[in-house]
Amino acid sequence: MKHFTIWDWADFSRGVVDERVRAAMQAHLSSGCPRCERTVRVLSGVSAAARGEAQYEPPDRAMRYAKALYSLHRPEKTGFARLVGRLVHDSALVPLPAGMRSEAQTDAPRHVLYEAGGYYLDVQMEQQPETGRISLVGQVAARNNPDANTGNLPVWLLDRTTLVASTTSNRFGEFQLEGVPARNLLLRVPLPDVGKRLEVSLSQAGDGLSERRRSTRTRTGTPRSR
Repeated sequence: MKHFTIWDWADFSRGVVDERVRAAMQAHLSSGCPRCERTVRVLSGVSAAARGEAQYEPPDRAMRYAKALYSLHRPEKTGFARLVGRLVHDSALVPLPAGMRSEAQTDAPRHVLYEAGGYYLDVQMEQQPETGRISLVGQVAARNNPDANTGNLPVWLLDRTTLVASTTSNRFGEFQLEGVPARNLLLRVPLPDVGKRLEVSLSQAGDGLSERRRSTRTRTGTPRSR
């Protein structure tokens, strides 16, 4: 008994073999070959599923987010336009109460807030003393447009162009990340509803912290003489 190859049966299941070959294959199946019957049954199911998929149109929302993810890997000139966040608050720059030394605040979590185009990126940063890694807890919000969707957004932590960590925001726009500290850390969040990507430099906050430590050491490091 001559058996046909799986490639022959794939063409048979898709209906792309000529009539002469199809008649021979049909005769082979009619002879009761169990192996070829199983092959045709599986391939026919695959072919039917493929035909069904060809008629499926993904929701517009799914397409927008797929494009948002893809844009992170595309060249700058063809990706989403950058929406660079401006640092509007850094807890490291808030003056310490009189008499408090800066060293007491060295390991405290730092809260930073960025704003760009009506969107706000609120981040709390903390370095883990056990591992030396940095943890970020944040939220993306559109304060001027409460109906704007900030859920299920990709959130990427980058060292320049190298991916350090990634996650997805929850339905409230909240996210949490952890990574290795670096000098040029960026947070990047694509915003498919506006066709842009929000990008902030965490080094701004780091520079601010360094300035604060230097200034507070100057103010509090040497007791005033009486």
